[in-house]
Amino acid sequence: MKLKALITGGTGTIGNELIPKLVENGIEVVLVSRNPKNDSKYPTYLWNPELNILDKEALKGINVIVHLAGEGIADGLWTKKRKKALFDSRINSARLLLEKCKEENISLEAFVSSSAVGYYGGITSEKVFIETDPFYPDFLGNLCKKWEDSAFGFSEISKRVVVLRTGIVFAKHGGFLEKTGKLFRYNLAQVLGDGKQFIPWIHLEDLCRMYLLAILEKNGIYNAVGPEDLTNQEFTQIYAKVLGKKVWLPALPKFLAKLLLGEFSVLLMEGSRVSAEKFISEGFSYSYTSANKALEDCVNTHKETIKN
Repeated sequence: MKLKALITGGTGTIGNELIPKLVENGIEVVLVSRNPKNDSKYPTYLWNPELNILDKEALKGINVIVHLAGEGIADGLWTKKRKKALFDSRINSARLLLEKCKEENISLEAFVSSSAVGYYGGITSEKVFIETDPFYPDFLGNLCKKWEDSAFGFSEISKRVVVLRTGIVFAKHGGFLEKTGKLFRYNLAQVLGDGKQFIPWIHLEDLCRMYLLAILEKNGIYNAVGPEDLTNQEFTQIYAKVLGKKVWLPALPKFLAKLLLGEFSVLLMEGSRVSAEKFISEGFSYSYTSANKALEDCVNTHKETIKN
């Protein structure tokens, strides 16, 4: 069957890498945007979830939706307004897609949605979380739970629904490493708290391969993380080393981060291990099995903007 996928959030770090790979694999793509441009490389149609707008032309002939849209969780402090935007940009946009698909009698082979390891909460524990574990009832956990619930609403019209609970993405362009690298540039990086909190991570190349498998054959919930555990202290040391930088500042105390950042501080100060076993048990082979290898691959790009 010829696949045609509608992609939301296609201009983000994941979308920019994923879309060409889908095309390479024979999947036709269309995008939606609040500001569609005529010179876009791929057909792009107007949508605005806040105004309940979706150009029905975007739905013509599609049998897959990849839902990547959502305000960046780490892109601003969690004010009341920001929290609402984080919820609305994920849940309301999925609701709009489902409503319009029903109006146009669309049947899907697969609905694939991003989610986050924040489902397991902003906590640090000895537990290794697996897909069947319950969500943690804090802000992150509740956000991810409702995000995923909105995805599984597509069970009404889709043969398969796949949710990828994604860790921190290591990418050559944009994203976490580019933002973090600005601190390393001026030797201002530091271990956060005691540095023992875990950072579930994944290389963007491996993540895109997971998305392709999700489109083609997977069903249900998967942790989209790398196979190696990584603490904040280990990340800071490895990233500094591959960048040729030094970490000389003392660790940032947890109480100070909470004082300065409020609830948002859990993104920096907390983190637990998340299991990659489900993907591995189904035969997935990682290109980047260690954080060191993944960071070395990404660093050549970032080094240009971080070097002295």
